[in-house]
Amino acid sequence: MKIKILLISPAPPNVGGIATWTEVYVKVLSKYGMNTILVDTSVIGKRSETNDDKISILSEIKRSLKIWSNTFSYLIKEQPQLMHLNTSCSRRGIYRDFLCAVFAKLFGKPIILHCHCNVNDQLGNDKYAVLCFQKLCNLCSRVLVLNKSSNEYVDGLSNTETAIMPNFISADFISHGKIINNSIKRVVYVGQVRKSKGVDSIIEVVKNNKKILFDLVGPLTSEYDEAALSRIENIVLHGAQKKEYVKNILDKADIFLFPTKSEGFSLALLEAMARGLPVITTDVGANKDMIEDNGGVIIPFNDSDAIDVAIQQLSDKNLREQMSRFNVEKVERNYTIDIVMHRLTDIYKSITDNRK
Repeated sequence: MKIKILLISPAPPNVGGIATWTEVYVKVLSKYGMNTILVDTSVIGKRSETNDDKISILSEIKRSLKIWSNTFSYLIKEQPQLMHLNTSCSRRGIYRDFLCAVFAKLFGKPIILHCHCNVNDQLGNDKYAVLCFQKLCNLCSRVLVLNKSSNEYVDGLSNTETAIMPNFISADFISHGKIINNSIKRVVYVGQVRKSKGVDSIIEVVKNNKKILFDLVGPLTSEYDEAALSRIENIVLHGAQKKEYVKNILDKADIFLFPTKSEGFSLALLEAMARGLPVITTDVGANKDMIEDNGGVIIPFNDSDAIDVAIQQLSDKNLREQMSRFNVEKVERNYTIDIVMHRLTDIYKSITDNRK
């Protein structure tokens, strides 16, 4: 009999890293002799149509009630063996996640909590959210996190076993034919165009490097004026794009620039590594774990001067070739769908086998 997993997670057409993870997960899980029952936790209303974080209390109440109702209903009708609860650890959403876990406990179902974020950044100093998160972890059989700092944080709060579970990428996205140009002609950033992603620093660097074209791929938030950014000659705004388009831009670029303030395990960074791009990024989330000391340059957040220095450092073609090879090999060894899903399904089997 196939193991049934009740997955509590946002899904497409909702945008974002967790929804992308969900789409792939649902498609491939049957390969491992398991089925998914999905409770979609995607945002609803106007918030789903914008890139900003403005929240309608009424919409959030409706969303929570729908999530709780579907969770309770599927626990009764589908009789899953296990709940996999994906959370972004937001300070409001953590209470909704906690109640989903309580429902699973009432039905005697083991719970895997999967934190798709940098946990300590998301919870911050909100003592009530931290307390709720602690109680949520204590209800679970296993807590999965994306990086070392989150692992240490959760270990300090709860005795529940914690494991680092990275995001994954399709093996066919990996490139072995990256062309390394003699000089740096194009730098690419992929992600939401917002201040917390370090876009202010990118704009300063753009002004200091007139001979380099900077591609910004991702949805523009209200923090920036599209017309004003478009007037900067060596910036190209691409907006939100599909995977094939992003792949094409990555292949044209010489460097991936990702000066973000907070991150869990970046799919954008993972895709850039898979296409053989040297990286300039900050030491947040899993970024440094991913590129180590060999796949790029680590810089402080909000430091355009450090980005300029890093670009100069990467003007060495041989260095960029070495970084390109390292990043592709690192992705192949650690982050393909098969490698990560094998680890995840082994955890499922271990937990469900122990309950027989």
